[in-house]
Amino acid sequence: MILNPFFVFSHQKTPPFSAKSKYEGESVDVKEDFKGTNISALIGAEYKFSDKFSLGAGYNAGLTNIAKGTDGDGKLTSNGFSINLGIYF
Repeated sequence: MILNPFFVFSHQKTPPFSAKSKYEGESVDVKEDFKGTNISALIGAEYKFSDKFSLGAGYNAGLTNIAKGTDGDGKLTSNGFSINLGIYF
């Protein structure tokens, strides 16, 4: 059994495929309000039970503002938690 901590710094260039906002029952497409690039840091750990199985968890912290046109009005970042189960074969 091995515990492997990790830290990853990444740059992502992806177009937003879908972004919708709902307000008072009305849905509005807001895809054009977001940038297509994101710089983030991922920190976490993976616990390897055997040569076949592992379990990991991480936190992805967005470091850049992903919203267009927010000049000084605030910052919108992409953050999230992840849990993974690894099966090696």
